[in-house]
Formats: sequence, C-alpha cells, structure tokens
Amino acid sequence: MKKATALIATAALVLPLAACGSNSAKETATKPVAVKVQKTNQAKVSNEDAALMAYMALNHKTIDDLSANVDLMNWENPSKNTYKIDFGGQPTTMTVSQNDVKVTYTDATTGATNATKTFTKSALIKQYKDDKSAINDLLADVKNDTAAKESSSDNAKSSKVSKATKSSTKATKTSSKSSSSSTKNDMTDEEASSMSQADKANATQTVSFAGHSWHTSKIGGTTVLVGNNGEGEVGEWLANTSELTDAQKQALLPQLQSIRASLN
Repeated sequence: MKKATALIATAALVLPLAACGSNSAKETATKPVAVKVQKTNQAKVSNEDAALMAYMALNHKTIDDLSANVDLMNWENPSKNTYKIDFGGQPTTMTVSQNDVKVTYTDATTGATNATKTFTKSALIKQYKDDKSAINDLLADVKNDTAAKESSSDNAKSSKVSKATKSSTKATKTSSKSSSSSTKNDMTDEEASSMSQADKANATQTVSFAGHSWHTSKIGGTTVLVGNNGEGEVGEWLANTSELTDAQKQALLPQLQSIRASLN
C-alpha cells in the first residue's frame, strides 16, 4: 500500500515538469530570431562639391591646378542645382541630380559648343575622397573672390553712370551756351577729346602674349583678349593649355594681369 502511494506521488511530480518542458520547447521554437542588419554609410557630398569634382574630372585637373589659378576662376550658381565655372571665357556648366552630374562644355577638339558628359556621384566621391577638405577650402576662396569681383564691378558701373550723368548735364549746359552765343563751334575741345577716347576704347587692339596673337573683344561691358587662331579667351586658354608647365603659367600671370589692367 505504501509502495503504491509513493508511485502515485512521484507521477504527480513528474507530469507538471514534463508539461513545463514541453511549453518551453514550443516558446523556443516559435520565438522570432532577431537579425542584425549591417548598414553601410555612403559618403555624401554637397551639390557644389559634386559640381567642382565633375569639372576637375572633365578637364583632368587637380586641386593644386585650380588653386594656382584661383584669381582667374569665376564661380556662379544661377539656379538650385546648376553651377558654372569659367576663367574669363565660355563657361562650363554642371547640372547636379540625385545620382549624377551632367557637364555641358565647349569641346575645343570638335568645336562643339554644347558637348556633354555625365559622371556618377559615386565615381566622383571615390576619385576625390582624399580631397574633400581641400575642395571645401577652394570653393570658399572662389566664392569670396567672386563676391569681391562682383562688388568691384558694381562700384565701377555706379561710377561710370555717375560720370555719364555729369557729362550729359555738362554737355547740355555747353550746348545751351553755344546756341545763345554769336560765335558757334561745331565741337568743343573737351567733347572732341571725349569722342577720341571713346573711339580708342571701342577700337580693336592686337596683343602678343605667350607666343600667341590676341585681339580685344567686348564681353558684358568688359574688354577681354580672344585668340586669333581659335584659342578662346586668354585666361581660360592659359589655365587649360598643355603647351606650358604650371611654373610657366604662374610666371605669365603678372604679365596677363598687367595687360588686362591696361585694357579696362
């Protein structure tokens, strides 16, 4: 009797434990397994960084190449995703999209004025990953320099308008006095001198520089030098020509600046 009672008691203890083990196995089998997803952080660049990278890639230029000619470099941002770079001549335009940069430029080899080439951002980032800091510094210098040029240009235009207004008022007074005078002259010495200076300003001049022949041309109110043999604008030619070494280009810059100063 005692033996039977002990067996019943042992069975009563074993059954709950078995049930508990069974439930635990079910929970383990149905419990979802957490999966770790490894995220890759892709390097990002601003639109203007990508635009400058594309310009460098198109022209096979380094940061050092552009920095050496930063005084001649002009930078524009005419719209949200569009950027323009020039060295006094025809600009190169970069249009930045989400994944690509489309470059529109003048192809000196074929003569096409709207040649295009597209670069992927990922390829540009990979190519210039070590130049990110230098690119930011160059862009800051170029934008500051461009702002200074625009400010100087605005002041010059304001000065010219003021001088023109004074000249017009003076000419009107002179004309009035002349008409009331018994002795009339067709043109005063001052007016003749003024016209002579205007004729000189509009006259085409030829300049020899870096072994090439250049002639003056008016672009946006500014006198620039254009090559007589298809070289384009002298500043852009100097920045991009393969005829000269970087050291030779640097040595020619003071001479070019002096020539420009004498023309404007």
